[in-house]
Amino acid sequence: MSFAFTITVVDANDLISGATEALLIENMTASLLEWGEFISGLGSVEVELTIDNTFVGTAEGGAATNPIVRQENGTNIAESTVALELRSGFDATGPGPDALITIDPDFLLNELWLDPTPFDRSDGPPAGFLDGIGLLSHEFSHTLGINGFIDDLTFQIPNDLISNYDEFVTVVGQQAFFNGPLTVEAYGGPLPLTSLSDTQNIYHFGDDDGVGPDLFGSLLNGTGQFASDRYEVEALTLLVFADLGLDVSIPDDLPFVDPFTLVPEPTLTVASVGVTGNQVSAVLALSSPEVFFTLGATVALEDASGTVLGDAQRVLFQPGQTQLMVNMPLPAQADPSQVMLVVSNPAGAQLETGTRFLTVNVGQEPGEELGTEGPDVLVGTPLGETLLALGGDDSLTGLAGNDILDGGAGLDTANFTGATSASNVSLLADGRVVVLGPDGRDVLNDVELLAFQDAVLETAQLATTPSPIDPGQASDVFRFFNTGAGGHFFTTDPDERDAVMALENFIFEGVGYRAIEATLPVEGASDVFRFFNTVAGGHFFTTDPGERDAVMAIDTFIFEGTGFQAFEEQVEGSVPVFRFFNQGAGGHFFSTDIDEVDVVEDLAGFTLEGVGFYAFPDDLIA
Repeated sequence: MSFAFTITVVDANDLISGATEALLIENMTASLLEWGEFISGLGSVEVELTIDNTFVGTAEGGAATNPIVRQENGTNIAESTVALELRSGFDATGPGPDALITIDPDFLLNELWLDPTPFDRSDGPPAGFLDGIGLLSHEFSHTLGINGFIDDLTFQIPNDLISNYDEFVTVVGQQAFFNGPLTVEAYGGPLPLTSLSDTQNIYHFGDDDGVGPDLFGSLLNGTGQFASDRYEVEALTLLVFADLGLDVSIPDDLPFVDPFTLVPEPTLTVASVGVTGNQVSAVLALSSPEVFFTLGATVALEDASGTVLGDAQRVLFQPGQTQLMVNMPLPAQADPSQVMLVVSNPAGAQLETGTRFLTVNVGQEPGEELGTEGPDVLVGTPLGETLLALGGDDSLTGLAGNDILDGGAGLDTANFTGATSASNVSLLADGRVVVLGPDGRDVLNDVELLAFQDAVLETAQLATTPSPIDPGQASDVFRFFNTGAGGHFFTTDPDERDAVMALENFIFEGVGYRAIEATLPVEGASDVFRFFNTVAGGHFFTTDPGERDAVMAIDTFIFEGTGFQAFEEQVEGSVPVFRFFNQGAGGHFFSTDIDEVDVVEDLAGFTLEGVGFYAFPDDLIA
């Protein structure tokens, strides 16, 4: 792969020295030689570097002319003269230059680093300087065809004249996308173009704080180069040129997007993968978090012949995130044993072993899955089971259903779908953790990390907020079962307890938990409102004033004021009070005992509604 070229410097006002000019030519030569490793072409590209002020104060690049090459539905389609000459050998500019790059002299002398040894690319820019070869490669890509006639502020696409790049651009609202088929297939969807800039829209890739943030490190990113790092020709930009009709060769080991060549990149692996019914679930993991930048990769399902099944996805790791759950539908008629999960084209990370193909394992029958003393990847089913990882640093994914996840020794991670806001995570008195959310109710033992879509939580950091009251100051909440109506009655009043104990249809079940007296002023505690359900013969509690007001409007509930105080967020020493709705009796049941919760949830007519509030533990004494 290669193409011929010449380089000329135009410095009409003698703004740079001869030595700088010579070094500039060497850096431009290194850039074009790098492009020539991946693009073949006819003719000879004449590159003209002009030293002069620019509109953006840095550098600008474009073709000397854009000849019309065809007409589609009355619209003229133009192509960069550089690309046209490489494709056909026709030189539309004759002896004149084909590629025009203008560099602002202040920028060149004060911010741009020209590599003194440009042909080995072993060094990077010093602190505070931008990579000269990377910038020249960026501008050359504009001369090569990533340019056009769409208004970069209004996003208006002309009716009479567009470039062959513009042909692939669509605008949805104020967000532009490139839809070249090769690029879309590799990226896992339309390529987001810069859309939030004052000067870079349409003809650059992604926005670091908008759509396509994983493209921040691309050679064609619309935010700008990152000082002190090196930018090189990447597979993504070459795919765009392939969509534009150039003769492109992309080696398998060429980075898709190569943000920071001189900064070690985290390794991206597939931590677990499984299929249940018509859904494939996988957990992707990074060896270390990226603190500042969003990282991305393309995920697809393929059959044994390499045919993509369904649509690929572009997935994003947000700054600080190390694990990501991916869910993809398994196409009808597909044989799961012949399906492969393919992770490719990472931006900002390196795949563990190049493109990663993993055979999807059909989920086993629910029950118990046993790991080894080494690192294991255990994936459950939607029906609920026990995953025992034993030793090693393990990854456990229960999927849907009520699961027990036991990590054993080592640094273990439990994986969950959805964001942390969709789940309730609570610490039990014995150190186990309960997670209520989209994946059901999972009980975790000896698991150190909880990986959600948006964050990773540490078990050691749960319920560490100091309690504003000594648990010894809390009062017993006595619990009774109403054998007649089937509901439960609760009280903190010893006199009321004694009176109810004298009634034949109430069975005293002891102390359910300990709470704060309603009259005791405790900062951070919330009122727990108490209602008596005249039908169920039991009590209903809520800390939500909105729910309180709604229940007060129901004739069968008698509002009894504030029964006691508890916490809406877990504090140190407290435990979750789980709340059930008893459809048969029409009442509610509350319990802090996870084993009792397990039994009650299996009873017909009982629905677990989540954690009602947090109180202090006490064993039942019946």
